[in-house]
Amino acid sequence: MQIETPAREYHPELISRRGEMTSWLLGIISLAAWIILLVGDYPVFFGLPVVTVVLLLAAFSISLGNWMDRQSVIRITSDRIMFRNGVRHTELEWDQVEQVKRYKHKWGDKVHVIGEHSHFSFRTFGEVKVGGEVKGRMGFKDGDEILGILLESAELREIEHDEQYSYYAR
Repeated sequence: MQIETPAREYHPELISRRGEMTSWLLGIISLAAWIILLVGDYPVFFGLPVVTVVLLLAAFSISLGNWMDRQSVIRITSDRIMFRNGVRHTELEWDQVEQVKRYKHKWGDKVHVIGEHSHFSFRTFGEVKVGGEVKGRMGFKDGDEILGILLESAELREIEHDEQYSYYAR
């Protein structure tokens, strides 16, 4: 039984880029210090190059994650679900969706959608709170709606369930 749904696109909440900028700033400052020490013919302690590389890799990783979030979209039509994030593009017709795994998390549940030849993951909406104050939002705001449509349209039923994990299949 396929659900007649008008085509709908979903986009994730975008997190603040403050952490990304801070990471790049620290990496560049560390790199500048390393270069100044080298040019000034001062000794460079082993820790500085290690810290510099780690900071620059972290900055790159955060930037990649933010770029992927900005490219992410889930599109649902009456006959399929499509996921794209700039790196991965997956389309599954409803009868190709074999299983769905949902892992509970305080910052939005992680949902794995698995087909015979492809798969994708997304996060439902979650808030990062520190001291009771919301510091950030992440995941798909309508993530629970997406999951509901997905389970119903693909005709999946719950096979296994506990406090932290749910498994759905035919």
